[in-house]
Amino acid sequence: MTTSASAEAGQRLAAELPELLERLLGRLLEAGAAAETQPPLRVARSARSAGAAALAAGHGGGSAARGPALALYTRCLQHYRQAVQARLLPGVRDDDAGLAAAYFTLANFAALDGAAPDAQRLDGVERQFRLLLGSSSAWTGCTLAERQCFVEQLAAIGVLVNESRLTAATQGEAAQAHLRQAARAYLQQLLGLAPERLRLDAQGLALAAAEA
Repeated sequence: MTTSASAEAGQRLAAELPELLERLLGRLLEAGAAAETQPPLRVARSARSAGAAALAAGHGGGSAARGPALALYTRCLQHYRQAVQARLLPGVRDDDAGLAAAYFTLANFAALDGAAPDAQRLDGVERQFRLLLGSSSAWTGCTLAERQCFVEQLAAIGVLVNESRLTAATQGEAAQAHLRQAARAYLQQLLGLAPERLRLDAQGLALAAAEA
């Protein structure tokens, strides 16, 4: 699988998810109930991360910057697998895709809010993404390698954003503003989520009320 093919698969998923969010989050309770019957969305794990390679390939700064970027994304993915995934939701750890998408989303919303992610919301958001991705023709039409690449990107960026939030909190408003800009771009790029259209509540993600 080439890096460009992996990127195209992620773009297809991001293009389809907003419509699914409109349709399913409008019926939040129904979506949550349906997710209980959605089987775990597992992906393979390999020593050589296609997701980290895809992120590094899109990194600015030319070829000289891609080596350090690959090392950074690989470290973030390893941290997710060894530390984050092992402690989150022990009952659904095998649901690789839903859990990675939920962690990624909460990490980026936390960066936008300047607060720590609310772990109590993870369960509901994971169930929603398990249903959303499982309902996506872009997901079911992807190869196993493309799914692995997409999930790895979500996991690595989720860790990177969470670590960057902690660092930015000690560096002042300029660093925090830069992180908020990056978090908004990540949500839009990888999941097609416009953060101003969504909110987090006790059930998980919900559509924000339209402005008058």
